[in-house]
Amino acid sequence: MGLFGSNKDDDGPWPVEVLTLDHRIAGELAPESRSMAWTYMQSDGPPPAGSFAIEVAEMLPTGTRATPAAVGRLAHVRDGSGLVAILPRGGRTDEEWDKRIAGKDRASATVVAGPYHLTGTLAFAGGKVEHVMHDRALHLLDVAITRTDGEGLTVTASRATVFQNHVQAVLV
Repeated sequence: MGLFGSNKDDDGPWPVEVLTLDHRIAGELAPESRSMAWTYMQSDGPPPAGSFAIEVAEMLPTGTRATPAAVGRLAHVRDGSGLVAILPRGGRTDEEWDKRIAGKDRASATVVAGPYHLTGTLAFAGGKVEHVMHDRALHLLDVAITRTDGEGLTVTASRATVFQNHVQAVLV
């Protein structure tokens, strides 16, 4: 049986990026971390108890900080450690993310989180945007991510899960 009770094979690609307070880390979810990573992408429920690992293909600063040598290593990340967002990047990662937001309402929004502005379409349940402020994480579609200080790179993504511990405001 596949991940999350599916009958699909777990061998497909699981590309993902994570956005921390200072870096963008791109790679693939390590096989042993796939179920834990999905727990992170859910908007409700208690915070995950552990970390998840990414097999690093690229690590870039989002501002002016230096980046450690990370390619080919495992990056372990967890809630409450500077993790701002998870960005599914195709394959099985997108498929599983899409299942979790099916049927949710949508509204244009800008989320101020840590040193970033994330502008896109907010997916929310309950018929009212303000309900997302009670969730552990927010889901955004077609998002552009820029630093509030104007430094560094702009990141675009078709999907993003943003963690509430860094959210300062949701502008709708």
